[in-house]
Amino acid sequence: MNPEKKYTLEELFPLPAGMKLPVHKFGQNPVTAMETVQVGGQGAAGEDHPPLTLTWDDLVKLRLSVVVREDPTSGKLIGDVVCTDPAMLNKASAFVAVVGKREFEMIRKKIKLDQPDKRTGGCYGSAEFGLLKDAVAQLGTELGLVVFLLIDE
Repeated sequence: MNPEKKYTLEELFPLPAGMKLPVHKFGQNPVTAMETVQVGGQGAAGEDHPPLTLTWDDLVKLRLSVVVREDPTSGKLIGDVVCTDPAMLNKASAFVAVVGKREFEMIRKKIKLDQPDKRTGGCYGSAEFGLLKDAVAQLGTELGLVVFLLIDE
């Protein structure tokens, strides 16, 4: 190898013939602010806590909106991704990670945009992230989202 030349990743690690990696596209801000989470049946004032909702969107560059919410009945975190670009139907996935302040810890899902969305004319997908109480045990009481788009070519 020539030490002067800067090699691309593809030159250093060539893929087998016919195999392609998805293109990664990042929004203007791939990380949300952290939100403090209340877990358990009773909040500080002795009443039930409101269900957790974490939101992220980049409607200009990626045309993508993400909501991860706690189902009040089951306590599970449900992630919904909506893309207003109809060309992404069955061609893209959103990488969505619930993160905390603990380094290298996350709960992540690759959510396929495989359903047409009649409301926006685009597409959407959903995934479960497990129980909120388990996420807090793993990640801590401050949670946020990291999101980017994977496009199959």
